[in-house]
Order: sequence, then structure tokens, then C-alpha cells
Amino acid sequence: MTMKLESSIRQFLESQREQIVDFIEQHSIPDNITSETAFHNIANELQKLFIHNHRGQIGGRDKAHNVMAMAIICSMWCGWLSQAKINKNSYVQEWVDSFKKAITDAFEIGQKYSEDRR
Repeated sequence: MTMKLESSIRQFLESQREQIVDFIEQHSIPDNITSETAFHNIANELQKLFIHNHRGQIGGRDKAHNVMAMAIICSMWCGWLSQAKINKNSYVQEWVDSFKKAITDAFEIGQKYSEDRR
């Protein structure tokens, strides 16, 4: 079942890659999230680690830092939730493995999509 579930999720992500990328390209992380301490701390740490030239400003924080911070927060929450559900016998292990695989697959599909859309 795990392989079928993972394959199904991957196929769905592949089919939706343009819509997903467009959605993030056209929207920002809302202020009510970026102003939260946990988010701000993660985004600032990413800004220190991933320094780049953004519109002539070296070391600024941009959308990529914010989206990456959100991805980290959501991925960690998915890891915590799925394992907590396992601990309570609410989820099966295959689901936890599939949660993790879906997150990794989404990243890899996005990388590959950059070859088609520059």
C-alpha cells in the first residue's frame, strides 16, 4: 500500500507542479505569520546562512527565505504530528513514511520543474 500511496501523491504533485509554483510566485506568506516569533527566528537564521545579492542588497531577506522558513515549520509539524499519531496508535507507520516522502518528492519535483520553467 505504501508504494501505491506514494506513487499516487507523486503523480498528483507532478500534475499540479505549475499551479503550485504559480501559487507561491503570486502570493506572499501573510504578515500575521511572518510577524510571529518562531517564524521570524527561523527566517532570520536562514537569512544569515543563505546570503545572496537581492536587488543590489547583499544579505537581505527575501521571499525565498520566508517560503523556506514556512516549509521548514510545516515539515517539522508534519513530522511531529505523524509520529505523535503513531505513538497513540492513530496512524500506521506507512503513513508517516509517506508524509516524509511527499515532502521530499515535492522538493525534487520543483527542482526538475525549474528545467522546464526558467
